[in-house]
Amino acid sequence: GSLTSGGDVRAVWGIEVKQALECADDLRTGGDLICGDKLRVGGHIVVGQDMITQGTVSCGKSVRVGGRLSVADTLCAGQGIWAEGDVECGMHLEAGWGVKSGGGIVAQGAVKAGESLCAHGDICAGSGYGVYAGLSVQVETWAASAQVMAASKPEGLMSGCWAGPSPLA
Repeated sequence: GSLTSGGDVRAVWGIEVKQALECADDLRTGGDLICGDKLRVGGHIVVGQDMITQGTVSCGKSVRVGGRLSVADTLCAGQGIWAEGDVECGMHLEAGWGVKSGGGIVAQGAVKAGESLCAHGDICAGSGYGVYAGLSVQVETWAASAQVMAASKPEGLMSGCWAGPSPLA
C-alpha cells in the first residue's frame, strides 16, 4: 500500500512501498528505498544504498543516496542532490543548490541546478532539453558557484561555467 507520516520515517534496513510515500519531515533508511509511485518528503532524504521510485520525487531539503538514484519521472529537491552512483530521471532533474554524482547524471528532460553540477561520468539532458547550472547565483560568480564538471562537456550546456573533468575518484 502507501505510507503517510506526519513526522520522520526511519528504518535501519530498507523501505519498500508499493504505492505513494509521503513524509512531513525527514526520511532516512540504511538500505534501499523503493517506492512504486510518487514520493513526497518535507525534509531531507537520506538513503544508505539505492533509491528507486516509479513516480515523481519532491523533496523540501536535500537528497543523499549511497548508491544509484533512479526516478521514473521528475526529481525536484529544494536544496542539493548527492549520489554515490548514477543519477537517472525519466523526466526533469531540478535542485535548488547543486548536484553531485559519483557516476553520471542522465535526465530525459532538463537538468537544472541553482549552483554547480558535478559528475564523475557524463551529464546528459533529454533530446531538445538543456543543462543549466547557476540558476540561483549571479553570473559574475559562476566560475566559483556554477561550475559544471563531468567526463566531457555536456551537449546543450546553456548556463554555468564549464570546469572540465570532475576530480571525483
